[in-house]
Amino acid sequence: MFGLYPPSERWRPILCLIIAIVGVAIFALPWRRRKALAAFGCTSLYAIVATILLRGGWFGLWPAPTTQWGGIMLTTIVAACTIATSLPVGLALALARRSNLPILASVAAFYIDVMRGLPLVGVLFLAIVLFPLFAPPGVEINVLLRALIAFSLFNAAIMAEVIRGGLQSVPKGQMEAALSLGLRNRNALVLCVLPQALRAALPGIVNVSISIIKETTIILIAGLFDFLGVLQGALIDPAWNIGDQIRQTAYFFAGAVFFIICFGLSCYSASIERRLSKGERARA
Repeated sequence: MFGLYPPSERWRPILCLIIAIVGVAIFALPWRRRKALAAFGCTSLYAIVATILLRGGWFGLWPAPTTQWGGIMLTTIVAACTIATSLPVGLALALARRSNLPILASVAAFYIDVMRGLPLVGVLFLAIVLFPLFAPPGVEINVLLRALIAFSLFNAAIMAEVIRGGLQSVPKGQMEAALSLGLRNRNALVLCVLPQALRAALPGIVNVSISIIKETTIILIAGLFDFLGVLQGALIDPAWNIGDQIRQTAYFFAGAVFFIICFGLSCYSASIERRLSKGERARA
């Protein structure tokens, strides 16, 4: 959980974890007003606050380089930042691919097809190893930031296809009806089409989010030790003298943690879908 943080600074990752747990508990409550928008905003805000707490250098906090981050807190930060960035970028790509401008639609389609055709490990390798070779002299980007950019760009393409499927599920008559009421194209898209499209795409968005959480384990190839990486490092450390039984228990524990997180997110998504379907039947 603490990575390589000194004992005197371990309250910072603990505070980040507490904030994440409290946030999840709040959004599990049955309140409905602008819940999806609030969830996205709070996820983005959490990524910023957690970065300030963990990185330090502000407000008198001891500066901690990202190489000292690790454990479950690194997994949480990578997943939150990737989801918070890939969702809006994916939405923009989906809208660009459906644009009436041929150049914009072609560029968006090319980017999405290329990213979907590449393995995430390859994209991460390009960001970690090859990018510094082509960067201008004196330009150095933090390895964690490069990994986050790779995660975000890759998953944005997948999010774009999920959202595009939601957009295609909305009948054209919805847009035409909004325009007939005097709304402009932009207002009709934002107020009429997008809410229905995102509602239809919600299961796919949750599936991509679950995949992002599981994908965080490959950040180990960037030299960063996430939850599973720290566990593997402890198991191979000869100073611990760990037997096979404890080794199996440790991997079972890691699998249980990921299962609880992903299964909880899936159940939460199912509850949102049930509430939305009840609302649609009530309006009908």
